[in-house]
Amino acid sequence: MGIFRRLPQSDDGRDLALTAGKNRKDTVVPADQALTPPTIVRLDVIQPGLKAVLLARAVALSGQAGITALVNAAKGLAKMFTSHFFQVFNLGVARDVYPKADRAYYQLDVNSNAVPDMGTEQEVILWGERVKSGNVARVAAGGAAMSNPTEPEVTLKVADFKTKNNDQANLKTAYDHAQEDVVALHDESDKVIKKVWDEVETFYNEEEPPSKRRKAREWGVVYVSDVPLTFNIHAKDSVTNAGIEGVESKLVQTDNIQLTNASGDCIITSTITGSATFRFSHPDYVSQDVVVELPEDETVFAVEVALVHV
Repeated sequence: MGIFRRLPQSDDGRDLALTAGKNRKDTVVPADQALTPPTIVRLDVIQPGLKAVLLARAVALSGQAGITALVNAAKGLAKMFTSHFFQVFNLGVARDVYPKADRAYYQLDVNSNAVPDMGTEQEVILWGERVKSGNVARVAAGGAAMSNPTEPEVTLKVADFKTKNNDQANLKTAYDHAQEDVVALHDESDKVIKKVWDEVETFYNEEEPPSKRRKAREWGVVYVSDVPLTFNIHAKDSVTNAGIEGVESKLVQTDNIQLTNASGDCIITSTITGSATFRFSHPDYVSQDVVVELPEDETVFAVEVALVHV
């Protein structure tokens, strides 16, 4: 069986590797210190630095996700009020309450009773603002005021949507900046992880291979083999014990990801050795990590997690 080292390819993997390395470095006695002083300095800087920007990105993403429902609801109301305004106005034209030429105030086709398309955010704002500007001009020219809905009612809904839409845009920008901060640390993170792993393996290079790998894993080193392992995942509700559909099940060290089915089950295959860290997440549940030890004489593992509803 061939066993090889595998450097992390994801942010979760980087975080796991750097945290394991620093935790081990911070707790060993001087005689067991595997890292050189320059590497210790770099590790002590990059590990908390990466963790901080990952947290900032998570907070930014949470804020962005939290406002999405509010924006969608505000958009729906703005679109509905604007559409109803044009529909009622067209009905008034049909009853000769308003001359069809007055459609021009709203930049509508004077010969058509079609309601303008408002599929996009920009279109909702555009036509909502045309309700206000057009109605002000039409009434100033002597036209009868509209009701059910009135122009101020439409304007209020459109203004609320614009505010929430702008807030969402700002939160998206904040997330983009947070993501850029994470990416900016990728190069140094990867270099430090490789340096740590190289020095750790050198420190234990006179050990027998199984012993060397066992000790190196304590520093966060990840090994894979040419023997595939099967992990049968089951995610359940901690209270009802019912399987949970749509749980993202991630093998952190190798970035293997699967979603659970309607019964809460999925299968992950990997060639990882030693131990495996699984991270389970779902919008309605608290995320949870599960660590599975991997004896070399076993190839099939059952992994069960009971998630707590938020």
